[in-house]
Amino acid sequence: MLVKNEQLGSVFVFGESGGLEEVYTPELESLEGVAVGKDNRIYGYCFTGAEPVFMELGEEGKRFVCPVTPLAVYSGYEEGLCLRTGEGMLSYVPESGEAEKLWEWKDEYIQIDGNQVDRVFQKDGTYMLLCLEMIFGDRVKPLLTFSAITPGGGGDYPVRQAVTFAVPDLNAAAIGVQVQLYNRQSRKYRIEVLGEDTLTYEKKLIQGIGADLMDVTTIYRGNLARHGAFEELDSYFESSQVVSSEDIVDSVRAAGVINGKNVVVIPGFDLSTFRARGDLVTPEEWTVWKFLEMGEKDRMFSYQSPVSALDLCMGMQYGEHFIDYENKTCSFDGAEFKRILESCGRWKTYDDGSNISYNTQKGDWLFDRQVITGAHSVIPWKSNVVPGLVVESNNYEYTGENYLDTLVGYPGWEGGEYEIMPAQMIAINSASKNKEGAWDFLEYLLSDEMQAMFYRVSGSMPARKDYFEEHLRHSYSDPAYKNSPEEPTEADIERVREMAEAAVVSSGGQRTDPVASIVREEASMYFAGDATLDATVQKIQTRVLLYLDEL
Repeated sequence: MLVKNEQLGSVFVFGESGGLEEVYTPELESLEGVAVGKDNRIYGYCFTGAEPVFMELGEEGKRFVCPVTPLAVYSGYEEGLCLRTGEGMLSYVPESGEAEKLWEWKDEYIQIDGNQVDRVFQKDGTYMLLCLEMIFGDRVKPLLTFSAITPGGGGDYPVRQAVTFAVPDLNAAAIGVQVQLYNRQSRKYRIEVLGEDTLTYEKKLIQGIGADLMDVTTIYRGNLARHGAFEELDSYFESSQVVSSEDIVDSVRAAGVINGKNVVVIPGFDLSTFRARGDLVTPEEWTVWKFLEMGEKDRMFSYQSPVSALDLCMGMQYGEHFIDYENKTCSFDGAEFKRILESCGRWKTYDDGSNISYNTQKGDWLFDRQVITGAHSVIPWKSNVVPGLVVESNNYEYTGENYLDTLVGYPGWEGGEYEIMPAQMIAINSASKNKEGAWDFLEYLLSDEMQAMFYRVSGSMPARKDYFEEHLRHSYSDPAYKNSPEEPTEADIERVREMAEAAVVSSGGQRTDPVASIVREEASMYFAGDATLDATVQKIQTRVLLYLDEL
């Protein structure tokens, strides 16, 4: 066993019995590391001096100038030393001065970030890499990955078919890990991520062109579904040996149905809700009218305005309470919508440099937003965070006994509504030439392998019922919280399950939602005093009808 002491600049060699056998102090500017090469020769090295140098430890103590400056060195034994560079891995024999390229990190059959390689083991020409992959930033433990690499072995595999995947630039990093894991194991297909502007590829879909797969999380899906831009997935689920549609959490499966057609896969999700500060309201009575009544009297949020209040009144499916898409009619000129506009117009505007989604400071408002997720593993329940479930925004400490009772949802017409926040919403382009390859990727995202670790690779809860249920129980696995006051009860877990089962996906935040754009534009003029109530509702009614006629 080798032990390096950087302060002394020495290497201590211990035998199998644990006794000290040798001590080496190589003549290097600094001893930065030790590695073993051919014939079990041991080398110390220094790269921060005038030139990168290796020195063999022993009586002769020969110095060798390395032809490259590596980022890291690993013991390669009979294959020589392994030198990691930004481009790939090299095999280096100091005595010969040769540095031979073993592989490139960007090789399609390797797909490894070299910076995450922790150890290298080699036998009979095959290298086993131990990688500590930081999947979801520093919020969860790294994913331990073993990769067996045989240089030159990629030629034994057939050329893989490319499957293109259009992802908004903002979402490209989030899906990157899933794509990387898929590309490592697939021998038939290879996903190519295309970062595109949202509006650009929405236009492509309408024109019947574009990528095979599309992340449609941030675009308005209603119009595209009506134009037949998305492939129907029922037949794919029915023939799959990996997953059926019944395996998906019911509310998540329903969120993938647009205009009555199953067209979107959601591999993982979070939940979003408002939290009431105290016993202000129950989910059952948290209607649009209760919301407006309270907002006219008290400050509701850190950031609020008449427009933000109106957005919430429009519901998760923005404005659908007032629209009959099948018959192409709407009722924005009716008494209900007029009453909403008048009430929202009486709301005071507050802006603390924050926003309605993420409050970061304490104040006198009555509600804040909570997100139920899978990103955190062990955080005390009674400090407002379910282990592995609820992310606390740290802006208001709740000290009561019934924390989950304060998660009342968003105001709805029949009571509180909970929001599904998809990790991704992915559809197959109906014009794709490689639908089989596109489905193979979606099937992989819903497979046992991926769902079992989905919260590790995305920070979100898995979409399949079996793994979602396992995730709900994840908090019980830490002995520190077993049978402690912080441990969630069965009733707590059931409450989170109920919220998930009742949740829906919101369409109101999508930038290209035509109805939302019309309502916000005209209502803003009314709130600013630049238009009357009657004129405003009439303009909204007329413009929405024109939009419906074009569908």
